[in-house]
Amino acid sequence: MDTIQEVLLSHGDSVTIVPNNLTVIAKYNDLVVGKFALMLFSMNMSFETISGLLGIANVEQKKYGVQFHPEVDLTVNGMQIFRNFLFEIAGLRANFLMANREQECLNYIRSHVKSKTVLLLASGGVDSTVCAALLRKVCSPDQLIILHIDNGFMRKNESLQVVESLKKIGLKVIHRDFSDRFRYARRRRPEEEDGADYVSVVSPTLMETVDPEEKRKIIGDTFMEVANVVLKEDLKLELNDVLLCQGTLRPDLIESSSKMASQHSEAIKTHHNDTNFVRQLRARVRTVHFASECLSECLPKPCVSVSSVSVCLRSPVDCV
Repeated sequence: MDTIQEVLLSHGDSVTIVPNNLTVIAKYNDLVVGKFALMLFSMNMSFETISGLLGIANVEQKKYGVQFHPEVDLTVNGMQIFRNFLFEIAGLRANFLMANREQECLNYIRSHVKSKTVLLLASGGVDSTVCAALLRKVCSPDQLIILHIDNGFMRKNESLQVVESLKKIGLKVIHRDFSDRFRYARRRRPEEEDGADYVSVVSPTLMETVDPEEKRKIIGDTFMEVANVVLKEDLKLELNDVLLCQGTLRPDLIESSSKMASQHSEAIKTHHNDTNFVRQLRARVRTVHFASECLSECLPKPCVSVSSVSVCLRSPVDCV
């Protein structure tokens, strides 16, 4: 690899001091253009303070760390960086197939779900769609409650398109429009021990909220609230009667500082499906959570193999 590489650096954090047992192997001067030479060279200088640090290493101990994102397309040679680390440094062999990953998911579902009823909140995005398609391969239709909630932030007619796409892969979908509920939603917290009733704390409504972090928390709390409404009023069920399936990927859990992914990570941003309120419900309600280990947002192939291409290739829109 050339010593000059174009990479994506999306975080504003910076490293100012590097321990003596680590060597700087990558720095940058201008935006996302970085100097990166994994395994090609090492710098024997001792750095007191570093400006624009992107990578560190201890070559003897085979420890490497980077701050940029090698997994995204904007890092031009990201896949080669992974290959260098996995095969040249870690000594792994390329004998893993995506079919193995899909089979792992199916085995996990069989062992955890068995004959239980599963509730999946299907947004129509890649993560939840792949989860729904995998559940369909294992579970009978009577076991699955696939709920699509229109929160008012979708594109025009997109919710209808999502429902139709999910139906095309053999799923029976419950579609409910809670647009008004979301617009006027506030931060929610459980009032009763069983989490069935909720009260609003003093906060602006969602449509009045500017802070993206606060928006995500309101949205996450409201999703669980309205899902509970559908279960109780339409299906005559309680949350404790079902397994709650979440399609949250491991990178999202790490960004949210979820203990499911790491005991040491700091929150970068709270994902709407990992708010503190969602975690409280998750602690009370039985869950099936295979996506964080079995799926990856950087690999479209599992999505295309088990689900609808039209759904999986649909470009997402962030409402916050």
